[in-house]
Amino acid sequence: MTHADATIILVRHALAGSRSRWVGPDIMRPLDGRGERQARAVAATLQGLAPDRLLTSPYVRCIDTLEPFATSSGLDIQVHDALNEGASATDVETLLESLDGRVALSTHGDICKLAISWANRIGLPIPPDAETEKGAIWILDRGANLAELVPAPVVAPEQV
Repeated sequence: MTHADATIILVRHALAGSRSRWVGPDIMRPLDGRGERQARAVAATLQGLAPDRLLTSPYVRCIDTLEPFATSSGLDIQVHDALNEGASATDVETLLESLDGRVALSTHGDICKLAISWANRIGLPIPPDAETEKGAIWILDRGANLAELVPAPVVAPEQV
């Protein structure tokens, strides 16, 4: 059962380099320059949301999305396999239902969709077809019955 006071801050990882151009395991694909700037903007947003715990997929791009906030807040980043790309709906829901306090989760688009489906099932007011851009944040507050999208920060392409 979900704790009534849980606030889940769902972060889709910031922009990463092209999957098709990356050589090596996808888990190691880092943020690109725009993604690094997005991660700093995500950190500024998280300052105001004040999570007390940080969980992430083990993928470098997810960890790096939370790193600027972790550094400034002093919070440790904990890896959780239920946030991996391709994790099962059961694993994602089990994690979401176990959370309490204010927890920021950095994860992938498919996991964001599963979390949004879960939010719908527990009655949070969120469109079932909602999408999350890279670097965007969903605030899922069970206690306040609130679901709010914080759009991805606008980050101009790097000058070449």
